[in-house]
Amino acid sequence: MSRRFTDTDKWKDEWFLSLDNDSRIIWLYILDQCTYGGILKKNFKLMNFCCDTKFSEDRFLEIFKGRVEDLGSCYFIPKFIKYQYPKGLGSNKPIILAVKRELESYNLLGMINESFFNDNLIMKDKDKVKDKGKVKGKGKDKVFKRPTIEDVRAYCLEIKTKVDPDLFFNNYESQGWIKANGMPVLNWKSTIRTWEKRDERNKNGSGDNRTYSEKSARKEALDKLGSESTTNP
Repeated sequence: MSRRFTDTDKWKDEWFLSLDNDSRIIWLYILDQCTYGGILKKNFKLMNFCCDTKFSEDRFLEIFKGRVEDLGSCYFIPKFIKYQYPKGLGSNKPIILAVKRELESYNLLGMINESFFNDNLIMKDKDKVKDKGKVKGKGKDKVFKRPTIEDVRAYCLEIKTKVDPDLFFNNYESQGWIKANGMPVLNWKSTIRTWEKRDERNKNGSGDNRTYSEKSARKEALDKLGSESTTNP
């Protein structure tokens, strides 16, 4: 389960209070559903389904102008970074490394650096710029490369696993390839094999066998809806 800071003073904020109820719930949805790096994939059908609203992209951009950046296939919420990481992004903690890696993949580190932090908060020195996204291993630098949905499907077919490749991909893509424990995914193929072992344990009754619970069924429905076209209904 993803956890993050929330600003309780928003209920005293003039801008937030000026919004209508639909816009408020959309804003809360944005802050809850964006990745640890403040990236929100465009999916108005899913957003409107979850919030019981009828927002168009034009209305969305008009209301949240200046608070979200349109990146084409997704949105970026700059102030999310400043609020969630008030000490900057200079730490080598796994979650911070993952955030920097995601921001770099969208060429956003410069924007964050110029807008909120000084240079030494983003990186301790300029030489580390070339090392962003790398995790030190035994004598080697391991660089995580995000797989595409086609990569995941092909690998699942190759190892003949029963793991649903679309479910696996959508799960980690929506979280910026961060695990439930807050650690970044370093080897997605290994993670698929871990899913396979977990499912096998559940099948044998030695694990949490709640695959078809009401909660899981609803999640699968949302995942299915989320995988459809991101155009407005």
